[in-house]
Amino acid sequence: MCVCVGVALAQIEILRKRRTNKMLVAMVTIFVVCWLPLNLLLMANDYIGIVVAKWYYFLLAFLITHVIAMSSTIYNPFLYAWMNDNFMKEFQQVPCTKYGHIIPTFQIPSTIYTRYTRYAKPYVFLQK
Repeated sequence: MCVCVGVALAQIEILRKRRTNKMLVAMVTIFVVCWLPLNLLLMANDYIGIVVAKWYYFLLAFLITHVIAMSSTIYNPFLYAWMNDNFMKEFQQVPCTKYGHIIPTFQIPSTIYTRYTRYAKPYVFLQK
């Protein structure tokens, strides 16, 4: 019985490491894909020089490749959310309407305490 549990735990650990490696490879791939165009453009500018710098669309190409490179930081949270099982389980528990809009689950408290009063005096909302 103990051997089966040990084998199952080892298989779970192997799957966890595989998912972690997939996420790491995906993050590195996204980073390389985002930064490669800007680096290629700048290397062409350094080695070819005047021909690229006088190119009519150089500034537009620089702007587009720079925006793509800077956007690489945006993709990591989405990638993590997509590949993390715990995040997906929690996100699926968010109450939604049939149209997919998120319903706020918080409620306005009946009293509010301000940090400016020495003795916290409640402010009561008008109840309907």
